[in-house]
This record gives sequence, structure tokens and C-alpha cells, in this order.
Amino acid sequence: MKYVSINNLSFAYEEGKTILDNIDLDADKGEFICILGQSGCGKSTLLRLIAGLEKPTTGTVSIDGEEVSGASLERGVVFQDFGLFPWMTAGKNILLALEQEYPKRKKTELRSIVLEKLREVGLDDSVYNKYPRELSGGMQQRCAIAQALSIESPLLLMDEPFGALDAVTRAALQDLIRNLLEGESRKTVFFVTHDVDEALLLGSRIIVLGPITGVMTVDKRYLEKAKTLELTGFRRFTKVVLPAASPAIFAGFTNSLRSSFVMLVFAEISGVQKGMGFFVKKYSTSGVFANTWAGFIFMAAVLVVVMLIFERIKKHVLRWTMN
Repeated sequence: MKYVSINNLSFAYEEGKTILDNIDLDADKGEFICILGQSGCGKSTLLRLIAGLEKPTTGTVSIDGEEVSGASLERGVVFQDFGLFPWMTAGKNILLALEQEYPKRKKTELRSIVLEKLREVGLDDSVYNKYPRELSGGMQQRCAIAQALSIESPLLLMDEPFGALDAVTRAALQDLIRNLLEGESRKTVFFVTHDVDEALLLGSRIIVLGPITGVMTVDKRYLEKAKTLELTGFRRFTKVVLPAASPAIFAGFTNSLRSSFVMLVFAEISGVQKGMGFFVKKYSTSGVFANTWAGFIFMAAVLVVVMLIFERIKKHVLRWTMN
């Protein structure tokens, strides 16, 4: 029995755009299959179907005799983009995957595994505490590869992982992948690429997909990454949804505060005898400022205090989601 078996697989979007039609493909354990083809022919979609991130319109994908029904830690995925959550350090990105795979192990033990995997992909221990924005593109992809390898998935799916890298970094990572996946514990790999030379260098078999009418749009966002790590419920909310949404939430709240301040200023100008300036003036002992200016100063002070409190809340929320 073949390790990966794809039978009569078709995929189309609801609006009728056909991406894959009647695909049959088998793979043995340890094969390194490179998938080539023109843009829009369905390479990434095929990978997503194998990963369980999409459901086929018709046909089945089976791995080791079991039909794929959703994402699983049994299938490691390396994306071209969004491989790491930007609100977590590189080490905690890898640690998150390990905590999902080994929930009963101690955190210190898992941290040791993270450091070991970072060294395997040519990174030093200091990278553990660095955020993705502090790393080069090549270092980020090394971390993403370390994450996928850390959970010891027998099947590795790589969607143009080196497509956005420069030639020197790309060549170094190609050598890294070849060295890491050699030996008796060799994984089964599906590797999407546009580069024929890369396919010839890495692949034990090359599959070429032909063009099909329709435009493929693949959204490799954070929730899909969460699916590949089997994050569910409250853990998905605190580790992914809340951190990903927090910049927009906090930005919206900040804009609301500023808008409210502007509205209060106009209200103050139009109603000096009844507005905030009148209130401050009436209950002030000094009476130094005119009514309107007193209102402005009071509102500015309130805004500064509220913004400081808001920034403290923001930092605590982000720190909580990163732990």
C-alpha cells in the first residue's frame, strides 16, 4: 500500500472555478516529490488538500491508509509567507508546536528540543528570544523549517519555501534540506516550486501539473497556520486570534479616543458657558485660565492619562498572549 494515495481528486471554488480535475497520484515513504507547473495550475491547492486545509470537491486523499479530513500535526507544513507568528519570538513559535505535540512534557525539556532544532538548521541559541522582524528572511525560513521538523511529522509539505529568498540564501537552505532529510528516518516530502533546477536538485520524483482554466487565490494567513498546529478553542483564541486582531482593535480604540477629543473641543468652542471649561472654571480655586482654555487643558490631561492607562493595558494583553 502506498503511503500517500490521491484518487480522482478534483477541486473547484463555489463560484465554479475549477482548479484541479481528476488527479491521481501515489507516493512511497521517503520520496521527495517536487511539484512544478505554471501559476494558477493548482500546485499550492494540491498541497493544501494534502495538508487538510481544503476539502476536495470530489475524490480522496489518504495517508498511511487513513483518509485526510482536516489538518493534523502528522503533516508538517512550511509556508512561503506567514510561517511564524510575529507576536511571538522565534523560540516560542517552535515551542508552541511542541506543546501541542507533547502536552505532558515539561517546558524546560521542550525548550531544550527547540534549541537543538535551531542548531540543526544552523542558528545559534540567541535566536530563541528574537522576534521574526529581527531576523532576515533566510533566518525566518530556517525557524519555520525547525518548527516543522521539531514535531517529527512523517510527512512534510513545503509550499515554495525559498521563493522569496536571494540566490545565496536559497542555495544554502537547499543544501540544508538535503542534509536534514537524508538517512533512514527520511521523511516523505511534497515540495512546490517554480524552479526546474531546484526540482532536479532536491526531488527523487518530479510531478508537472498542467494549466486549468481559473485563477487560484491562496490566502496563507495565521488561522491556517493554527490549523496545521491543531490549535483549537481557547488556545487558538489566546495564541492566534487575539494577538492577530489586537493591533486593529487597539488602533480602533485609539482613533475613537482621538475622535472623542476632537468632538469635545468643538463642543467646548460652541458652549463655553456650559461646557467643560465652565465646569473646570466653576470648581477651580485659582481661576487663572479663561473658561475655554481651562476646558482644553483639562481634556488634554484626561486624554493623556487615559492613553497611558490604555498603553499599559495593551502591553499586559500582548505579554499575556505571548506566554
